[in-house]
Amino acid sequence: MITINLDKKSNNFRPGEVIAGSVSWVDLPASTLRIDVRLIWYTVGKGSRDLEVVVNRSVAKPAAEGQQSFEFAAPARPNSFSGTLLSLLWAIEVISFPDQEAEQLEISITPAESEIVLTPIQDRSPKWSIFKLSSNR
Repeated sequence: MITINLDKKSNNFRPGEVIAGSVSWVDLPASTLRIDVRLIWYTVGKGSRDLEVVVNRSVAKPAAEGQQSFEFAAPARPNSFSGTLLSLLWAIEVISFPDQEAEQLEISITPAESEIVLTPIQDRSPKWSIFKLSSNR
């Protein structure tokens, strides 16, 4: 079992802010070669899913029980957002290899320190009209 804990009480971060915490695990199989602690972003919604591992830290040959602290700098881009068709989410992800037991903790990275929510707006652009021009001749 893998657990992720943040030092900060909130899961919201601003660009440049330090994302710090610890990962703890128990009952890892003896065959575990490493544990990766990653800062990732991914998209959810319409279309294909995009995912990028921004930072990866590895713990080689972990004991069956243990703990490891981590620290990442929150990147400036891309910002977390939720929309009707697409959302971009950040997370701390921990994966053990080769069995690939995994745990993920969703976080938000935006300048406002909260996820950007995209809402539909009404189209206020002028509508094209067809006018018949007439002459007074």
